[in-house]
Amino acid sequence: MYTQNMQKSSTRWWDFPSVALLVIAVFTTSVRLVITEWTADLREVETVVLFGAFLGLALGWSHFKKLGVTLLTIGYSLTFIPWRLTLLTDDQFMAVERINEVSQRLSLAFRLLTQKQPVDDHLFFVILMSVLFWIVGLYSGYALIRSQGILPALIPTTLLIVIIQYYDGSKQSHIWVTGIYFFFSLLLLGRLTYLQNRKRWKKRNVFLVPDVGVDLSAMTFTAITVVMLIAWSVPSSSAEWRDAAKWWRKTTRVFDKTRERFDDIFSAVDNNSAATSNVLYGSLLPLGERTYQGDQELFYIQPPQLDLNEAPPRFYWRMRTYDTYNNGSWSHSDSVSEQLFSAMSEISTPNMDARLIGDFTFTNKADTRSILVTGPQPIWIDIDTLAVYTTLPDDTLDVDMLRAQPALAKEATYIARSALISPSVANLRQAGTNYPNWVTERYLQLPDNFPATIRDLALNLTRSQGTPYDKARAITSYLRKEITYSSEIPAPPRGRDPLEWFLFEWQEGFCNYAASADVVMLRAAGVPARMAVGFAQGKRDASGNFTVLQRDAHAWPEVYFPNIGWVEFEPTLNQALLIRPAGEQVAGDGMDDMLSGRDDFEIDKELAIPLPEEDLTLPETVQAQNKTDSRQLIFWGIIVLITVAVGLGLWYLDRKQLFVPRALRFVVQVYERNNLSVPAWLNNWSKWSESPPITRAFNAINVGLRWLDKPAPTHFTPAERANALERLLPQAENDIAALLHEHQKALFSPHQGDAKLARRAGLSIRLNALRKKFAS
Repeated sequence: MYTQNMQKSSTRWWDFPSVALLVIAVFTTSVRLVITEWTADLREVETVVLFGAFLGLALGWSHFKKLGVTLLTIGYSLTFIPWRLTLLTDDQFMAVERINEVSQRLSLAFRLLTQKQPVDDHLFFVILMSVLFWIVGLYSGYALIRSQGILPALIPTTLLIVIIQYYDGSKQSHIWVTGIYFFFSLLLLGRLTYLQNRKRWKKRNVFLVPDVGVDLSAMTFTAITVVMLIAWSVPSSSAEWRDAAKWWRKTTRVFDKTRERFDDIFSAVDNNSAATSNVLYGSLLPLGERTYQGDQELFYIQPPQLDLNEAPPRFYWRMRTYDTYNNGSWSHSDSVSEQLFSAMSEISTPNMDARLIGDFTFTNKADTRSILVTGPQPIWIDIDTLAVYTTLPDDTLDVDMLRAQPALAKEATYIARSALISPSVANLRQAGTNYPNWVTERYLQLPDNFPATIRDLALNLTRSQGTPYDKARAITSYLRKEITYSSEIPAPPRGRDPLEWFLFEWQEGFCNYAASADVVMLRAAGVPARMAVGFAQGKRDASGNFTVLQRDAHAWPEVYFPNIGWVEFEPTLNQALLIRPAGEQVAGDGMDDMLSGRDDFEIDKELAIPLPEEDLTLPETVQAQNKTDSRQLIFWGIIVLITVAVGLGLWYLDRKQLFVPRALRFVVQVYERNNLSVPAWLNNWSKWSESPPITRAFNAINVGLRWLDKPAPTHFTPAERANALERLLPQAENDIAALLHEHQKALFSPHQGDAKLARRAGLSIRLNALRKKFAS
């Protein structure tokens, strides 16, 4: 097999089949990485490698010298890759903030590596893969065009796909993608070998029949297909695999130390949830599969001095809220707006007059961030703030999120004035159900495919409850009793609703799942609720201030009560039960339990005691829970690739005017072998298809004469036919003369004539003949 580079060509070289095969092979390598599902956002690598391959092909085709190519490569690399990576961050933020976030996350990743600690941020792994595949795609494309090199074009992608297959070899369905790669790579190898041999044959004046390229391509395709099918079907014994594994372990033992360092770099592999970043909560909030551990200090908070009877039972540090649930993720409705508030400008909120006012001082202990942490309902911030909100009918604002303008630096301090409430159980029961329209329109949303099993469970739990508070208490208590806390769970089965699987099968999870289940069941029972995210209270020091760590990140449901506002509930078992004052009991309800979320079936006192603190950092970006079945993706991927390859092959053969003549000749031979008379039209079509291109182009003159009802007699020479049409179509005189000239040159001179010029002239003659026919 030819494995050496061809000599560099002094002129630009281009071969469409080779280019198409290389692009398919390079792209297939990225597909092999994506289907591993090692971490989130790997699909970005497909885009990067395609652009890299096309850029490499363009630079190879160009006349730039090595210095120019190097400078252009550096320029494109420093522009394209950072731009694509910033698209993985929250699109609600400005470009500068997104660039800053990526740089901060990279800085943290390298700092962890220097400290010999694992890097759990999935973005670091995506960046490494994007850069690697960008280089491979660019180099492969450039090497193919500049040097027609087999090894430079194929070795990088081959090494990549073999390594990926080695580390992701447990799923047999994935090996089909590897097989597709080698199929197209071998086709490319055969194509380049043929081109190299053809060049050598021409140099030695070896006679080549016109169809040798087609014949060799067909033979190569058949041979590769047969070889791969045989290789695929040959069985291997378990003993052979054990011997191979034993040899591999022995051979690679010397690289154990190096492997440990790579394990730190690739710690994000198999982590399908996006890592926590400086933005922390993006515009989409997935349920996720696991949480990240971390003791990094994020905030230091000084609360106001409050009377014990007035203070809320617990502080929740809110960052943002979500109102729309769909396909295992939370998001915002389209009705949100943005407005810049200068320092200490009042943010008018609903039910604000009924609340206790308190000032909280927040000190940012982390790197630069823009989303602000506040108390329950912010009134003003002492720094410039961009508010994301929904305008209510009474012109008050239902605030979803606040962003600092500009972003907060480390150790930056701001004061947030908040409206506080501490309603009693009696107050909540007496609140009633007179909800404003904006509450019912926005906070009762459920997806169209919402599982009936969850709706039935919610209705069964709340059927005997007379007030929204009691319904919320019943659902919350059920979750605390039936759901076990776990900081990591597997991905829900494909095709199953994540919350349905969580509630009825797995029954383990963390705050994302518990809070989401609480909210959607409340909505199913007719109680408006929303998803809130931010941080749990954190650790209180001797002075009464709070230190909030990364592991305090939390999600919780908030329920709307008329004339009171949003009230927190706590369904996650690793957090203590919210204990609210009983207040004056409502006569006749027979309930004097002052615990929000405690009812008859929650009698175990241990339920009110939180589990040991776990790390609850929420993922920032969406992770698709209901992923398409990889087998189906592979099947359709094979169909698409084969279709594209066949289509390109047919187009190429037709462009060379080889496909139609061969197909017609085959049909004619079938008739002859079976002693059948060949239809005249088929025989004429076959002979016409095998005629030279200029002869077929000259047929436009005969067609023009027939369209104009002046068919030429059979004894007319080509020149006489051209003169006859020229008298009928004087406006096409130049095209007729050009076509006649090329036809005569091809017939009576050693030159072949210009087939392209003849085809253009023939097309113009036909168009002019049509215009005159319909004009008359």
